[in-house]
Amino acid sequence: MGGYGTFQALVERPKLFAAGAPVCGGNNPANAGKISAVPIWIFHGAKDTTVPVTRSREMVEALKKAGGEPKYTEFPKTGHGAWTPAYHSAALWAWMFSQRRAKS
Repeated sequence: MGGYGTFQALVERPKLFAAGAPVCGGNNPANAGKISAVPIWIFHGAKDTTVPVTRSREMVEALKKAGGEPKYTEFPKTGHGAWTPAYHSAALWAWMFSQRRAKS
């Protein structure tokens, strides 16, 4: 439940995190407004048969509608193991460590 858990942790405590990178997950699109200010980079494999890729696509669109600017990477030849190419991406780590939590 990594991708779902990441989204839910952001929903539950959006001011705790500087950013989020859910992989192969989703959440209720109605929650997008709660996390639209958090930088989010979503990853999913287009051939995922465990978690439908539509779950990530729905969240990307819901976040945009809520005023967010999510990044989204869909790996066209990857199934549910999208964490492997995601976590091997130097760009993800550079992006993640460049984020700063907003002062409250």
